Amino acid sequence: FTDTAAAGTATFTTGTVDVALQIGAANLDCSTGTFDEAQSLGTIFSLMKPGDVLTKAVCVKNVGTLAINYTQAAPTTGGNATLPTKIKVRITKASSSSATCATGLDAAGANAGADTQVSATATLAAIAVTSQSLATSAVDKLCYTFALPNTVTDDKDSGPLNIQGVTSNAAFSIAAVNQ
Repeated sequence: FTDTAAAGTATFTTGTVDVALQIGAANLDCSTGTFDEAQSLGTIFSLMKPGDVLTKAVCVKNVGTLAINYTQAAPTTGGNATLPTKIKVRITKASSSSATCATGLDAAGANAGADTQVSATATLAAIAVTSQSLATSAVDKLCYTFALPNTVTDDKDSGPLNIQGVTSNAAFSIAAVNQ
């Protein structure tokens, strides 16, 4: 005699790692609006001069089904090679997704503001975000403060930097992995 019992079908479903962005001014409310995977910081400064400081908000949302850790490596830069080594950048995390970003640097390029720092203050050529955890459907508001310190000097005709009237660009990206 023999007997067979059916164990049934087993189903396996994988989770997803998916991150989307929303970018805007320091007062951007990240609890509303549209998030997608292709966003641009756009023109940060036009006619930049020593002492200029600007803060932009980059909202990172976990739209996947798994909790994630995300980072941002140093951006790839193009155009003038010297300018990215002179622009200071500090990246902080706002206290909530609807809070206004505190200005992270002063005109001299020194740390300012009370938001939680998620990067060491560095030049544009070297800035990176340390690993940040983000639950499913959660949003972090990162505050990118850019400054050309007022201590930068350049004589247009004989200066060693030759950064007057030049253009540089930086491509930023957020990378996410499951926890």
